[in-house]
Amino acid sequence: MVFLFPGILFRRAFFSGDFNKHFESGNTFERLLWNMLTSILMLVAFCLSIHFYNIIFSYKIEFALQINDITDTFICIYENKLPTIFISETRIIQTIKLLLSIYLFSILLGYFANRIIFYLGLEKRFSVFQFQNSWHYLTNSNKQNNISHSIKDIYYTKVDIKTEAGELFTGKLHVISYDKESKIEAITLQDAYKFSRLTFADDSDKIDDIKAAINDKDPHIILHSETKNNFIYRKRIKGDLFTIFNNDLENISITYIKISNFYQKFQK
Repeated sequence: MVFLFPGILFRRAFFSGDFNKHFESGNTFERLLWNMLTSILMLVAFCLSIHFYNIIFSYKIEFALQINDITDTFICIYENKLPTIFISETRIIQTIKLLLSIYLFSILLGYFANRIIFYLGLEKRFSVFQFQNSWHYLTNSNKQNNISHSIKDIYYTKVDIKTEAGELFTGKLHVISYDKESKIEAITLQDAYKFSRLTFADDSDKIDDIKAAINDKDPHIILHSETKNNFIYRKRIKGDLFTIFNNDLENISITYIKISNFYQKFQK
């Protein structure tokens, strides 16, 4: 188990932020294989890093353990015996230092790999770097899903949601919650509004009250459309955040709103 930790720590650091649930994606066997493969890669990367560091710099990094010690340790563990490196206190300390160095290297490499990919936008340009969570890329404006998007543009995402009950909501996307398989659990909106449809034949008194509130500049009520028979308005939902769960969702419409022009005006 000790030798699986480098892979586990790398993947834990790499799958952070919006993708933290990807660490547990897949079945147990798949995760075990990924941890084993990643651990091997971490050990190889650690050895190569130490080797090239010692070539380039005058100050050398050396560990007292030899290849024979490591091989003997694997054999003893396989035979369910106490490894010989644990006989003396000095060798135990050396082993602990080596393991901690490998673990720290794995964490840092996983974290910086994640940061580099997102900072350079590599996951948006090359599909090989993309995570399994396709909703993350759909709900963030980029050149692939928004042909008007330029490098310096800033967008926020507005979503319109229709529920199974036929209700319609709109607002600024705050966050989408996912399960371990990247399926939507819930969608949370900021500045959420609910659409309501009234008919002049049945709701004339209520329509008059709403029009009066709109004329009085009530900030929580906005006229959407008015026809000969129907009157549609949207009303602000109280609270900072409004959440709709997956079992209530029927469909979602996504709109990218450009706000970089407003930032430029404020900076002048």
